Formats: sequence, C-alpha cells, structure tokens
Amino acid sequence: MLMAASTCWGGTLPPSAAVSQAARVGPETVRAASAQSAHGHWNSNNNSYARLSARWWQWAYSGADGNNSVQDTTGALCGLRQPKDDVWFLAGTFGGPAVERNCTIPADRKLFYPVVNSIWTDCPGTADEALTDQEVREILVNFTIGGDPACQMSSTLDGIPVTASGISVVRTQSPKFSTYLPKNNLIRGCDASDPNKPLPAGKTGRQIAEGHWVMLPPLRPGKHTLTLHGAGCDASQDGLPFFQTEVTYHLNVRAKPKD
Repeated sequence: MLMAASTCWGGTLPPSAAVSQAARVGPETVRAASAQSAHGHWNSNNNSYARLSARWWQWAYSGADGNNSVQDTTGALCGLRQPKDDVWFLAGTFGGPAVERNCTIPADRKLFYPVVNSIWTDCPGTADEALTDQEVREILVNFTIGGDPACQMSSTLDGIPVTASGISVVRTQSPKFSTYLPKNNLIRGCDASDPNKPLPAGKTGRQIAEGHWVMLPPLRPGKHTLTLHGAGCDASQDGLPFFQTEVTYHLNVRAKPKD
C-alpha cells in the first residue's frame, strides 16, 4: 500500500488516498530514478537524512487518530512523543487549508521536517508482501506514470528561503523499517471490505519511505517563523495540484539552561 504525505504529501495525503494494489503502477512500468530534485538530490544511501526519515514516520504514526501531530491545527500537539536526543520533528498536514501552529522548542535541537513525502506499508496477507524491496523502492521513485508529482516545494525561516542560507531540500529514501502502531491509528485502506478500518495495533510489516526533507541547525533562542509548502501536481492536468500542504510555525526556542 502506497500513501503519499508532508508530510503521505509534507504534506501528507489522507489515509483515503492510499493506492490499492490493483490501481498501483506495476514495477515493470516504473523507471529508475536519475533526475535531480529542484533543490536537492536523489540519495538512497543509509545516511542521516534517510535514517531520520524512517524515525520521522515512526513518530508521525505513533499518535492515534485525533491525537496526532500531523493532524494538529494549533500546535498544541507539537511536543508529543518527540525524540529525546538532538532532533525535533515538525510536520506538514494531510492536505486541506493552511494551518498555523505555535510550538515551543527546547534549546540545541536540530529541526527535521518534510516538504513532500510518501510511504509504503505492506498490507498484511496481500500481494504487497511478495514484492521485493527493490520493486517497492522503484514504485516509490515514480508511483505515477507521469513522473514524480512533487512540486511547489518551499520553506522559509523568518521570511528568507532556507535554500538561500545554504540549506538543501534533500530527496532521500529510507532504509526498510517498521512502526509500532497505537489503536485507531492512521494507516487505513488495507481492508477492502472496510477501507476506513485501521491496521491492528502493534508492529507493521515492511515500510519504506521517500521524500524531500529539510534539516535546520539549532535556532538561536527566541521567536522565529518557519513556513513549509509542498504539493503534488498532475502533469496531465497542466500541472495543477491535486494535493497541497501548507503550515506556518510560530516557534519559541527556549534558551539553554545555565550551569
């Protein structure tokens, strides 16, 4: 099962946008990736972005429906289940109207977030499980015949594009991973008789993700405004977006405690 997000499109496409096995582009029709992204590069190596992208999805799916940072419209859920190390995850939306979030960030945390991304999760007991990892990776590279639909990608910090400060928007694929899901989780579409039925709580099957990601160094203490925008565009419809995500974060970065 393929979902597109920011955040399945850093946007995140809603669970109802999952692509069924029958409708999905088959591996034999998928071309291997060679193109560069607008601001970054294709990279399937197990580098820090790739590993962090897997961790980001595990974080994004750790919240149940209604208690999830990607669904958050105010920032009240910004701090839920954040890593305890030196990174802080930010999320896009599942599409729809732009949202504004107020979020307090601890000192000395790098910010990691998608502009546009997608994820594959095996539907248990289906033909998904027969696909090789390479076939899944090729589907993620180009899951529509028209090509990579990621478009209109941008992110600003205090009114300045992050790319103007030498920050790349990096396209990467994750290593293979699994997520431990709560009850009433956000992964749906595997049960043909009830498409809104979530996967059972517990460990998922194989997951592989791809996306366009930003990692900012720790911000100076104080208030900052960060924006992210991404879309999926339909080349057959004059490039019109079929999905958009847009978030404005009002960030309050706490000062580092004095010794």
